[in-house]
Amino acid sequence: MLNKTLSICKKLDLAICVCTSDSYSDVWDLFYFFWNKHFFSDQIPVYFLTSKQSKKKNTPYNIIFPKRSISTDPWSNRMLECIEQINHENIITTTEDAIINKRIDINKFYHAINFFNNNN
Repeated sequence: MLNKTLSICKKLDLAICVCTSDSYSDVWDLFYFFWNKHFFSDQIPVYFLTSKQSKKKNTPYNIIFPKRSISTDPWSNRMLECIEQINHENIITTTEDAIINKRIDINKFYHAINFFNNNN
């Protein structure tokens, strides 16, 4: 089932986008670790959309920050600017505090994305 799920994810050009801010960067590694541990795979790219340029370097995930917006702009505007930089057809958004603490039921995830795939 995992291979079928990953195949659909690849077909959909799916990515995970974590809406966050640099103030919570200490949680990003934890989120990423548990995402990979409980999803069975690191084949879906993970992006952390942060409100300003991060000092973190050499991470296994991507860090996206606004290029035009400034820190006094509304957070939602800064996140929208980050999302516009994501070069994937489909994304799942979440926040950094939505840490997955148990294995994802791959059958349920498959049926959810398969429904999405079949119904555009």
